[in-house]
Amino acid sequence: MAARSLAVAFAAGLALFLGACGYTPSALDSWPEKPSCGRWENRNEPVSADQRGKNHCILGALADGRRAELIVTYHTIEGDPITEYYRVLSPGRVESFVDSTRDSYGSRKWAHFLCRGIGEDGGYLFGENCREIPVDERVS
Repeated sequence: MAARSLAVAFAAGLALFLGACGYTPSALDSWPEKPSCGRWENRNEPVSADQRGKNHCILGALADGRRAELIVTYHTIEGDPITEYYRVLSPGRVESFVDSTRDSYGSRKWAHFLCRGIGEDGGYLFGENCREIPVDERVS
C-alpha cells in the first residue's frame, strides 16, 4: 500500500514538474511549418474583428481542404490561460492540442485530439467529432 501511495505521489509530482518546466509534446514541436492563420488571445473580453477574421481563416482552410494552423489562447474566469493549437491536415481531419498546464483549477496537462471538424460559437472555436489520442502521437 505504501509503495502504491509513493508511486501516485511521484506521478503527480512529475506531472507538476513537467508542466512547470515548459514541457511541450514532441508531436507539436515536430509539425512542419504550414500556412498560419495567426494567433489570438482573449481575456474574457468581447470578441474582436481580428479574432473573427482569424477564425474565418482556419474555417475556410477546413472548408477548402487546405492545410493551416491557428493558435488561440483564452483565459478562465480566474484568469488562467489555456492555449489551443488547431491544425487542418486535410478535408475532415483536424489535429488539436490543448495546453492546460497553467490552469490552476483544470487538469494542468496537455491533451491531443484528432477531430473531423471545427465549430465556432460566439467567436470561440471548438473541435467537432473528436477523439483523444496520445499526446506525443504524430499525425499526418
